Amino acid sequence: MTVIDRDSFCIKTSSIWQLIGYFLFVLKVVVPLIIIILGVIDLVKALTSSKDDEVNNAAKMLAIRAVIGISIFFIPSIISLIFSFIKSASPYVSAAEACQSCLLKPFYEDCTNYKAYAKKTQDDKKDELSQGKDDEDYKVHIESCYYCANDKKYVWTYSPECSDRIYIQNYKTQEDCEDANGFGDPLTKEEVETMHAQMATPTYQELLDFAQEYYGMSEAAFKVVFGWAVNEGYDRAKNLSGEVDTYLGYLNDCVGINHYMRGKTDPDELARSIGGADTRYTASSLTNKANSAINNPKDNAPFFKGMYLALKYPDENAHDCYGPSQADQNWYKSQGGELYYQGKAYPGAANYPIQVWTLYYDGFKHWKEEM
Repeated sequence: MTVIDRDSFCIKTSSIWQLIGYFLFVLKVVVPLIIIILGVIDLVKALTSSKDDEVNNAAKMLAIRAVIGISIFFIPSIISLIFSFIKSASPYVSAAEACQSCLLKPFYEDCTNYKAYAKKTQDDKKDELSQGKDDEDYKVHIESCYYCANDKKYVWTYSPECSDRIYIQNYKTQEDCEDANGFGDPLTKEEVETMHAQMATPTYQELLDFAQEYYGMSEAAFKVVFGWAVNEGYDRAKNLSGEVDTYLGYLNDCVGINHYMRGKTDPDELARSIGGADTRYTASSLTNKANSAINNPKDNAPFFKGMYLALKYPDENAHDCYGPSQADQNWYKSQGGELYYQGKAYPGAANYPIQVWTLYYDGFKHWKEEM
């Protein structure tokens, strides 16, 4: 069985050798054709001139051109001979077969296979880098963010010492990488809008892992929190002014997290706590909303982004997010609540602006300091 060196120069450059092979093929066809045409023209001129010297010169030139034309056809044989010497001289260059095949037989399947292998090798190289595999052939010394799985720690470095490192593409700066080791500070409206627009969409598994590792959430509880975010839809839905208020979405996503951290860890109790006076919200209904988004992540990317920002940069002030009437506002105030943020009205919200309220009781506030 022939073992192909995945890092072979000839395999990596097979496309270039094929291009040169195309040129040689054209040369073998065009040069003899040009020689024949020029020879005929010279010979015709000499015969029509009726001069012996010109006829002799034309005959000599035709002979020289014929030799050149014939020599063109020996080029492949000469190249094959050279490659045979190279391959027999050293086993380390046995993969020169790829150069020879694409150079002399650019239209053949062998060359196509070498090109396909080169592409696969390049793709595998990228995959191994993204998975953090310790392969000396594929080490790329680039200052980036890596996650050391055993230590559960993010590090910004050229070459992390941990063997279980994972290259993290989402964290492009050292600050983002270091922030990933814990909770970040609450975001401003401008920060949410910028990050929402620029960040890559996290997967559901990434969100769940974060919720379980840093918040201790069960998957059932997390689906209630995520389902609430999807159900309200502020990360994607346009308000009556035709805008998508991603900051309102971020605060709304924080609501579920804060109710959970207030001690509402049972999924059913958590759903009732988030829903408040609206009894439509149950663990089952919110879980269904979450599953709908999980099964169609591409169309629901804004919710995955908003949920990540809420998990990573939680704002403890976001307790309730509704479109309240004046009576509701009076109730919030009587409970010690304060209006934290006011968005605009959405279709179906009875033209009440969507408001985020914060409350200061039952140890709800400052849960991060207690962890």
